Amino acid sequence: MQREDGSVGASDYGALLTVSSFKSWQELGAAYAFEAKKRLVITPEIREKSEEITRGITDRRLQMAAIYSWVQANIKYVSDIVGRSGVVPNDTRSIFGKRIGDCKDHSLILVAMLRAKRIEATTALVNSGDGYLMRGRPTLQPFNHAITYVPEFDVYLDATNRFARFDQVPDEVAGKPTLLTDMGILGRTPSASPELNVSKTSVNLLIHPDGRISCETLYSPAGVYEIVERQQRSANTYVRMQKQVADALEKFGETGTGRIVTGDVMAVNEPLRVTASYTLDPLANMPGRGALQLPSGMLSGHIRSGSAPSQKPKEVIHLKWQCVAKTIEEDYRIRFPDNVTVTQVPQDVEFIRPPLSFKATYKLEGNTVVVQKRYVASYASAVCGEAENAVWKEFYPVLRRDALAQIFYD
Repeated sequence: MQREDGSVGASDYGALLTVSSFKSWQELGAAYAFEAKKRLVITPEIREKSEEITRGITDRRLQMAAIYSWVQANIKYVSDIVGRSGVVPNDTRSIFGKRIGDCKDHSLILVAMLRAKRIEATTALVNSGDGYLMRGRPTLQPFNHAITYVPEFDVYLDATNRFARFDQVPDEVAGKPTLLTDMGILGRTPSASPELNVSKTSVNLLIHPDGRISCETLYSPAGVYEIVERQQRSANTYVRMQKQVADALEKFGETGTGRIVTGDVMAVNEPLRVTASYTLDPLANMPGRGALQLPSGMLSGHIRSGSAPSQKPKEVIHLKWQCVAKTIEEDYRIRFPDNVTVTQVPQDVEFIRPPLSFKATYKLEGNTVVVQKRYVASYASAVCGEAENAVWKEFYPVLRRDALAQIFYD
């Protein structure tokens, strides 16, 4: 069967032949743990660094978080797949001394530093791609990544992801089966939830008498949205930022000038805020009678992006597809000139059919149109099927019509 866009990987549905000398997944995990244990040495230097990092911190969960943050920031990711290094981690003395390592090395040094503080931890093998099942005989085939599991707090930590806090599970490993090597058992990373993955956008627009629009936007991401935003903004230079401004406006056929200001993307323990200030070239026919869609601007909310034709659902799907639970909230305040009368605002919209819900309200307060939109996708797992696609097919025209709704004025 041919793979479809957004579907799970072929390893989850295609013909698969596996041959293994291991009788169980637990036995495979024990073999990995046996090799890793020989390379896990808690040296005086490692113990001293763990003590230094956690000095003054008495809460054990916060001690874990501090050590995780240090490994994130100080161990540089370098892939090593030469010889046995593809499946066996390097020695912790080498990892700590050189400050480099791949995912297995990040996990092992994190385990060593946590154990130095008597916080038990184990390497967890997982798939960071499009595989969600462990099929066939016990082999390393389902796994391409190593993270860390801390049973005391039931927390998974991916120290190779520079932009994820200790309480955030990156999307690429969320809702996946794991092999907890030292514990000899199977586990599962938590799936995304609409309470954790939240995108909030607040937009204030001032329409000038000549039709130009001045705008101030605040974007507050959380969960997966925050991780992705940090990744995308981390390498920004002034030139690249200016191109982002032009590209963002061009995406929805708008022109203008402005700037985007991003908080410290490397300060992962602080909430991220992104602001945009810009002026759009005339979109409204003024003076005179006309109609105006909600402008997208430079930080268009994800609801608007979801209504794009490229997001149109497939009529028929044959495979399971990857889905992410989320909440998206967008608030707009559109102030019209005093010499303009708003004659009609769009009708309110409500769609509720699990796992999707959407509500949009439009109110006129004086000469200001207040718009509030909220979209929630409460997917039960990281993998969806025909039932969820059927709901998306029913919802998409509703979302599309709302995106094209207009405000009329005279």
